[in-house]
Amino acid sequence: MSEFCVKCCEKESQIEILNSRFYKESQCMRERIAKLQRENEALINENERLAIDVAFYKGDLPSNIN
Repeated sequence: MSEFCVKCCEKESQIEILNSRFYKESQCMRERIAKLQRENEALINENERLAIDVAFYKGDLPSNIN
């Protein structure tokens, strides 16, 4: 019976380690998703500004723009 308890404790320890790793990885992924969403929003805003600029100039951009 004591051998069974030792094995159970080992398995529980392994489960705790796996749960900890899963939590850390999922937290990292959440942070990465949030960062990518911010970058995506910034790109959408920039695209909208560029579209407004093109509409304002009606496609005829001045030659002195770099």
